[in-house]
Amino acid sequence: MKFSAKVIGFLTGLQPVIACATTNVKKEYPDAFKVSLTVQKDKIVATTHNGYVALANDIVSQNNLDLSIEAPGLATVKANDLLNTVNSFALNETLRITLNGTELEFRSSAVTDAEPAEQTLPLDNADVVVPALASEFDKEMTVRRDVLVNAMNKILFSIGFEKFRPEFLYWIMRVKNGNLRAVCGDGARFAVYEIDGDSVVKTKKPFDLCVHKDQTPVVQKIFSLFPDDEVTIQSYARGDNDSLMDQIVMKVGSATMIL
Repeated sequence: MKFSAKVIGFLTGLQPVIACATTNVKKEYPDAFKVSLTVQKDKIVATTHNGYVALANDIVSQNNLDLSIEAPGLATVKANDLLNTVNSFALNETLRITLNGTELEFRSSAVTDAEPAEQTLPLDNADVVVPALASEFDKEMTVRRDVLVNAMNKILFSIGFEKFRPEFLYWIMRVKNGNLRAVCGDGARFAVYEIDGDSVVKTKKPFDLCVHKDQTPVVQKIFSLFPDDEVTIQSYARGDNDSLMDQIVMKVGSATMIL
């Protein structure tokens, strides 16, 4: 595995993955705090799973990236270690990253491969496992990102907190074409936010989605990192003989989250 990229563009591509890997993490989860870099012939796919949300981000078309791939491969490292290592180089520098045995080697453009690496990171002994995506989804919608963010901000003060009342640990999106209603409560108080408009939500049929409170901080963080106007949300319900679990998939910009 070997590639080069400008530091500023590479950091932009890593940002949502690092955010997912370090936000509201289920600390006992085996893949917690880790990032896998899968270098393909034309792009890098960075993946993580914090125990509540899995995320994959394509690093290929970010501004000021100048990606050049010499050899494909796979490497997994600690998220904060990767961030700190890349941040140790100047933003306008072109960084070369090489897999050498059980280490990732980092060199600036001023250092040749024959010279010692300026920084190294040890590999983790297990790669991040991301759930397989369903090939078809039962329900799908596109929603304006700002509308969804505002809806979450309006209602989440009332979400439940008692682990013995799990039905109150979720907030609900209830959508139909041109209308979104967000609802949550803790048994004593309830919050409802509703908005109408031709550009608010686009969907072929009405449906409800439940999102757990432990997944929500990651969703909010990822949405804050992308200026894209629309979010695509897909839902998959498991069949009786299906090996896949129920899924909610949210896509914004180059990132895909699996809840």
